[in-house]
Amino acid sequence: MPPHKQLALDIFHEALEAISVDRAIKTKLLLAGDVLSYGNQSVDLANFDELKIVSLGCSSDATAKALVGVLQQTPCVASGRLAVEGIIATNRPGKTLSGFEVFQGGFPFPNEQSLAAAEAVLNLLGRASERTLVIFLISGGSEVLVEKPIPGIGFDDLVQLHHGLANCGAFPTETRSIFTHVSEMKGGRLAVSAAPATQISFIFSDAPTDHEETVGGGPTLHDRTTVATCDWIIKKYELLEKLPPTVQNLFQNEGIPETPKSEVEALSNCSSFVMLSNDDAVSAAHKAAEARGFHVVTETGCDHWPLEQATDFLLERLQNIIRGGVTDKPVCLISGGEVLSAITGEGRGGRNHAHVLHCCPRVSGGLLTILSASTNGLDGNCPSAGAVADGETLALARKLGMNPDEYFQMSDAYGFFDTLGDSIITGPLDSHVRDLRLILAARG
Repeated sequence: MPPHKQLALDIFHEALEAISVDRAIKTKLLLAGDVLSYGNQSVDLANFDELKIVSLGCSSDATAKALVGVLQQTPCVASGRLAVEGIIATNRPGKTLSGFEVFQGGFPFPNEQSLAAAEAVLNLLGRASERTLVIFLISGGSEVLVEKPIPGIGFDDLVQLHHGLANCGAFPTETRSIFTHVSEMKGGRLAVSAAPATQISFIFSDAPTDHEETVGGGPTLHDRTTVATCDWIIKKYELLEKLPPTVQNLFQNEGIPETPKSEVEALSNCSSFVMLSNDDAVSAAHKAAEARGFHVVTETGCDHWPLEQATDFLLERLQNIIRGGVTDKPVCLISGGEVLSAITGEGRGGRNHAHVLHCCPRVSGGLLTILSASTNGLDGNCPSAGAVADGETLALARKLGMNPDEYFQMSDAYGFFDTLGDSIITGPLDSHVRDLRLILAARG
């Protein structure tokens, strides 16, 4: 493999190691006897009679296991004085953890196990008291892995809603507002159900920075959106006819209850802490690239941009750095977040493969190396995290009779890079903190 391709892969894999769930929990939770500290906050486990752990999302199995491992070092838990029980709602077969119920919910759409998990969580939290500490572990995917509709909407209607809004033309951040308002589990309603317990939410964020309340539908954080927000989105994208009749009826007749806001008394005894986010991944990649002799620049301004616009912006940004002569080192531009890639065919691969494929003609014959990959190891509907390419990729593909434009139109960027051996296979990973994009510029 060309040296800069390997360097890009090395930087990416080092960043993945730095953002593992186990490492984050072990390094960001500090113990002093029974006192558990996180950020600038702390809690004394000795003040409680019972501890309930609710771990929800695609990382839930790993987060629960890591947290229990840390808590077992405290005198309260180690001695058995503090009773511990919990629930894990995951998208894969969960490993048995003593004292926990495990549910394998539906993904990317809720199923009957999603409903069973919701009922079990609400039942567990319904037994909480002022002497109960509840720790929530929230990661991406929990919005469908644990789900229950508000009164007046059947579960089948809610599943139909998830399907109906999957490709409706609205941004995921917009449809999320609708899902939040029709669910008993989202927008802070889960935290309300746990009152009067003391509550801590550890967030493993797959959302943009400062939007942690959207992770998993924000089950334990107050909701910034309103029913009026939902009405505006429904009108903007003409979604009313795509809603199941029961949901239509509630929106049309002002039957949707408002989600909890910051002033709600039940949320006054809740704290939260972002355990992992895309910032951690970008920071780890920055450190890894710098250690390999690169002048590193990070760029987060193209989050949620269309793929083509983001590509133009990032390549122009890099060229400006090079033309500016600010360094005699090779340059590494690191971009976090996600770009938007339209699906135009029935091939395989997600936004990361598509981004690298779109870049291939732009870097052909030059000294740039492009890598884009998901931190959870899976990109769209393929078994790969992303892809890597350099100035020789396009020529090699053409020698094999491959037309990159055809693969792009078929939405089969994975097929393109898999044939070339440039797809990045990691297997499913426990962390999911969005994507990393690297552009490495060698010195000619």
